[in-house]
Amino acid sequence: MENQSKKQNQAEPIIPVQPKICNFSGCKTELEGWEENEYREYCEEHRCSSKYCESRKESGEKFCVFHLAESKKPYLADDCYVCKRRIIPRRDDWRGEEFGRFCSHCVDRIINEICHHIPKRFLDSKCYLGNTPQDIQDYYENELVKEKKGIYLWGSVGTGKSFDGFALIRKLIVENTGGDTIVKVINLSEFLSRLKAGFSDKSLGRDNYDLEEELKTIPYLMIDDVGSEKPSEWVEEEFFSIINSRYQKCRPTIITSNLAPKDLNFSDRIASRIMEMCKILPVIGEDRRITKLNNK
Repeated sequence: MENQSKKQNQAEPIIPVQPKICNFSGCKTELEGWEENEYREYCEEHRCSSKYCESRKESGEKFCVFHLAESKKPYLADDCYVCKRRIIPRRDDWRGEEFGRFCSHCVDRIINEICHHIPKRFLDSKCYLGNTPQDIQDYYENELVKEKKGIYLWGSVGTGKSFDGFALIRKLIVENTGGDTIVKVINLSEFLSRLKAGFSDKSLGRDNYDLEEELKTIPYLMIDDVGSEKPSEWVEEEFFSIINSRYQKCRPTIITSNLAPKDLNFSDRIASRIMEMCKILPVIGEDRRITKLNNK
């Protein structure tokens, strides 16, 4: 009797109630405390308004996952190109043509990579492939990607050579996101100055050696403003080492300059390799910087 009394007095163990978690892949948001008329399968970040879905239906676009789930219609939403998460359209969807194939998580990663390689001035000026001349866009699709052929953009000051080059780099980053870094951008004069500084700084010298090796092996390299450096035998040898290595390994290189290849302050061995490994494209036009100032 005494044992039975003890059993009755013992409280039954409390089993904690597991909170309901958002069904979106990788999301850990708890769904407690929602209104009954809300979509209870997803957190607020990963759902959209039915009004927005209705507007997309009328225009014939793909519906969002949540409205489709509610209406039992075929699943027409896309998967992210990289991580395969379901892409969720939102009322403030800003990704457009460039980022439309990626989820918001991957867009953030892509933008960080773009900002790491492309100067702020070119980001602010909407520097992407759709804003370049048609021959640059055709080159990207038909020669850079398929044939792994570089390009040498040359012309007068302010005609948009660097703009076009950075637009190509940006497109490469967007199309190849999700893996290792495949692009590198240098200004030739700044790179050579860094190498010289490494002569007196051993720690910088080691970093410079690693950087120089990276320039020879990175899948896509952009060398900006070639021809502005002060010519010397040392400059010639350093530049030849990079160009020759990429030439032998058939690695595409994007080069911008104010000078035609034959007018560079380098020997014919460099100009000859550039002309074989790159599409030579003159960039003709007015100085965009002056034109922009005059239009203010």
